[in-house]
Amino acid sequence: MFIVSVGGLEVAGPLNLFRFFKLALSLRKVAMEAEGNLSVDLFRHGRVFYVASVWRSQDEMRAFAQSGEHGEIMRNGLRWIKSSKNISYTATTLPTRAEVVDRWKKETD
Repeated sequence: MFIVSVGGLEVAGPLNLFRFFKLALSLRKVAMEAEGNLSVDLFRHGRVFYVASVWRSQDEMRAFAQSGEHGEIMRNGLRWIKSSKNISYTATTLPTRAEVVDRWKKETD
């Protein structure tokens, strides 16, 4: 059983895309080194950018989300994000990008 965390967000204007990618790649690196992380995928579908991470347990995912590194990176990036919605769910297999997008849309609409 895996814990999947998905953040879907829109960047606040095209001028902020570079800043967003720099932030996202930094966060990806930190997440990949975190205890319990199995994968991190960053991709775009339509106008929404997705960050999908897969964890061994809810506790390990929460520990990362509440860590100082994650919080600092997110606080620095909030000014470049127009909107953001996050979900998490359990899965028995690693999700595909299509599954991530479908699940996120169903839970946030």
